[in-house]
Amino acid sequence: MIQVSPVTPEQCEILFRLIQEAAHETGNASEVTTSPEKLLADGFGAHPAFQALLAWENQEPVGFALYFPMYSAWKGHRTYYLEDLFVRPFWRRRRVGKKMLRAILDQAVKVGANLAFECNRDDMRLRHSFVAMGAIDRAHKVSFYMEPAEMRDQIQDGLGED
Repeated sequence: MIQVSPVTPEQCEILFRLIQEAAHETGNASEVTTSPEKLLADGFGAHPAFQALLAWENQEPVGFALYFPMYSAWKGHRTYYLEDLFVRPFWRRRRVGKKMLRAILDQAVKVGANLAFECNRDDMRLRHSFVAMGAIDRAHKVSFYMEPAEMRDQIQDGLGED
């Protein structure tokens, strides 16, 4: 029986291993620069940067979900952004991901929040699955991302200065 529970500080090592596993599976293992210590500091300090769930089968961790709060200026309320949802291959198609998503949806509904997430634009099967659940496909939007090095470059180049 799959159980889903919030990650505790003592489980940051397990969360880290699952993050590494997810990155390795997608060919992005070198992109992981976090650590269990960083996860502990960022997720369990005075102002947690994220919340996370672990899915378990008996004592074996089989997946994780990581999300964080945002605020919608237009809507005037909270939004949770689902950053990652990973289920180990053996456990896929056994409703593990849906159980974790359900737990996040329950939390979002309790606080009156929306839920936002992304998937690969070319994964039509997944996109159709999300739409069938009632999600709005915002394919008209393009996602951007900047790392600190690029931000520093823009600041040094005088971005926005006349």
